[in-house]
Amino acid sequence: MVLEFAMIRACLAALAFAFALSQPAQAWVSGWSSFGEPNCTGKFSDKECLTKPARWVRSGDGAVHLRIKEFRGLPKSKVEAIFKSQGVDWSVFERDTYWRDGNDKENKDKARLARYTLRGLYTADGKTELMPPQFLAIYPFSDKVALVKIVDGNFRIATIGKNPVLSDIPFRWASFTTNFGGLQATPMTIQFEAPGSGDTRSHHLMAPDGTILTTIDNVLVPIKRDTTQPELRDPAYYGFDSGLIGFPIRTAAGTEASVFVDSRTGAIDRIDDPLTFLRVNNGMTEQYICGQSRGKPEWGGPKSYWAAMVKVGMLPESTGLPDRNIYMPLDDRGRPLAQTTGNLFVGMARISAEDSEIVAETRGWLFVYSEKGKLTYSVAGAATDDVVSSARYQMMPENVAQMAPRLQRVADVWFGRPDQDILETVIGEPVYHTYAMEMAVRLFSDPAKGAEGGMTNWTHVPVCEPVSLTSKFLDLTSLLASTETGANPLAVVSVAAGQKKARFLATLKYWAEADERAAAKEHAYLQTTINEANADMAAGKNVRGDHGFFHAARATGGRMLDYYWRDNQRLPLIEDASDICSRFGSNSAECRLVWPWAQGIYNQEEAARQAEAERYAAKQAADRADYQRAISKPAYVSSKPKEIQYCWRESGFWNC
Repeated sequence: MVLEFAMIRACLAALAFAFALSQPAQAWVSGWSSFGEPNCTGKFSDKECLTKPARWVRSGDGAVHLRIKEFRGLPKSKVEAIFKSQGVDWSVFERDTYWRDGNDKENKDKARLARYTLRGLYTADGKTELMPPQFLAIYPFSDKVALVKIVDGNFRIATIGKNPVLSDIPFRWASFTTNFGGLQATPMTIQFEAPGSGDTRSHHLMAPDGTILTTIDNVLVPIKRDTTQPELRDPAYYGFDSGLIGFPIRTAAGTEASVFVDSRTGAIDRIDDPLTFLRVNNGMTEQYICGQSRGKPEWGGPKSYWAAMVKVGMLPESTGLPDRNIYMPLDDRGRPLAQTTGNLFVGMARISAEDSEIVAETRGWLFVYSEKGKLTYSVAGAATDDVVSSARYQMMPENVAQMAPRLQRVADVWFGRPDQDILETVIGEPVYHTYAMEMAVRLFSDPAKGAEGGMTNWTHVPVCEPVSLTSKFLDLTSLLASTETGANPLAVVSVAAGQKKARFLATLKYWAEADERAAAKEHAYLQTTINEANADMAAGKNVRGDHGFFHAARATGGRMLDYYWRDNQRLPLIEDASDICSRFGSNSAECRLVWPWAQGIYNQEEAARQAEAERYAAKQAADRADYQRAISKPAYVSSKPKEIQYCWRESGFWNC
């Protein structure tokens, strides 16, 4: 093992390669815990919690399934003994827990201990204790040794057993992360990042015994690509499902490359092309594709993940995409997926709205093919009615690549924003805002002949409906007949966008005019009703229950409302009183006329509610008295045989 380690270090020193971490770390529980669902599994209480996350941990040539069990409210004597065994003064407990009990001086230790959480290591079923609850956090290297966070917040290496032996970490380090552990085939590993030189760092992969298994030097420091979220850096590495970890490195010659390492053995698998990390969203829902969901992943937007790809080329400028890079998706060993999508497959390009790699701007993927020296394309957007629509990570490149055989190949693509002058001409009014990106494609005139059969004019296809370009949905004749076509893609999408906006404005105008017509009709009806009410008043007609007369009286008030009140002494609805007071003012004669009646109704309803509340309270008190009398007796035993006797319990009568 020592010889192998020395050979690896020597090899890496000669090549001057570096090593860093990949997928998001699968960190185990640390810090303060909220006991109960959804954090605990099985039976739990406010003092013990077997945490739900379980990890496969290295054990000899295999792996064992382990969990963390959390304890709080431990006796003060036991916690003091833990502090003493770890060489930590009790004042640290008071310092770290003071803010949690505020000004409670009388029972401060009891209050603090009730919430103070310590963790132990257990088998996945929670029945066998492997490490007593003496630590703030536990990260196993294997089932023999673990990285632990002791009670003063510092990290130590500890043996796993009933009486853990602590030792210092024997090297400089800045941070650590955990990888894998979700599958038995890829048990959890830990690696430390250590200081390096310039814009590189060193990474230590740890062995099951807590020593360094492999060190990779000259690992590139992640860059901050997303300026809108400065806290988001590119990952320093990527963990593939096979257990390999890929690290972007700088060689001795100053060029960039990637080194792939087996996380279990520390062996170098290969040195390959530089990795590129792209942040992609989880789902390809039509709502997301259409740009209606713009939230950041951390603030209610689509969840997103890092994808590792390799740059293989550039798109022609004529495609119009802001990010012209062509990327190759990778399989679970970090190798190109080209063989799974056909020999013509070149790679994938991001369909994005802006020149950035912000996840919220990625709308889909453009597949790129090479056919007889010409590039052809297919578009992967919303995954509606597709096998990928149910995938957990729909937009991850390796999953999207499964759609390739079902996508309709097109001869050319163009992406861009509509021209403002054309928009204003089509809409017939000025345009004051920037329109979203649109898409146009050129189809093969004869799909069977492909690029040799010629191509159609440019055809507008809404970015919101890329599913129309799958082989399942494409009808060449109907698509050409139903969308804008032409020789200039900018003109095609501009006219299409303008027509869509014009239809929208026409709809608004129709409903506005409809509202005006409805208002005019209502006004005419009201005027007719007022004329009829005036005639009834002149004739001295009794208007008791006359809703038409009330409609006019409510609108005009004054003498007409007085006339209605003379015959009715009430309104059709109690809400009508509020409407009249709102129309004429709370101090108006109209409001003073009707409001006393409404207030009387409100008072009656409130009195009825109060009486019902008192009746219910009395019933509850009587029920509680009956219950107390019942449970004060040992049991109510009937005269039936003993085997079918019934006894009183809190929930009713049950067999004794």
